[in-house]
Amino acid sequence: MTRNDYDKASRFAAKLDPPRFLEWALRLMPTAFQFEEWLDTRSVPFPGDKDRTGDTVARVTDPASSGGPWAIAVEFQNEPDPRMFGRLLGYLSGIWLEKKPDPEAGSRFEVGAVVVNLTGRGKASREMRWSAPGLTTQLAVRERNLQHESAADLLDTIESGGLSRALLT
Repeated sequence: MTRNDYDKASRFAAKLDPPRFLEWALRLMPTAFQFEEWLDTRSVPFPGDKDRTGDTVARVTDPASSGGPWAIAVEFQNEPDPRMFGRLLGYLSGIWLEKKPDPEAGSRFEVGAVVVNLTGRGKASREMRWSAPGLTTQLAVRERNLQHESAADLLDTIESGGLSRALLT
């Protein structure tokens, strides 16, 4: 997809205060995760897209889990892309195949995604189930649809110090 001003500004804002942005985007308490860094994933383009240079993929850990670190792709859209489910499957598989959290053999990131839609209501999550042969394909995405969220509530929470002012950008 073509880059747009909303996408570019949102990526910038997310990087101003990554832990607080992810707290909001993932709907988690600050103690429920540890932001480590933004991963360089320029070599992992969406299928059919040119190389991406502004990827926003957070490396986070879950302090309550003994599992591996997570690579969480964060995507911003003016309006929901009906192909986002497929695009994320391809993108997350590329991260899982190409990026490693450490040099150990077999080491892999857990992968997930957040999609922030400026307008509309996205449907990036899917579960496809065919019971007879026992087939299931599932992708559960944390999706934030700003058009359906209260700006007044967000402003009140920011003013009280509950969320970062970076969300105002």
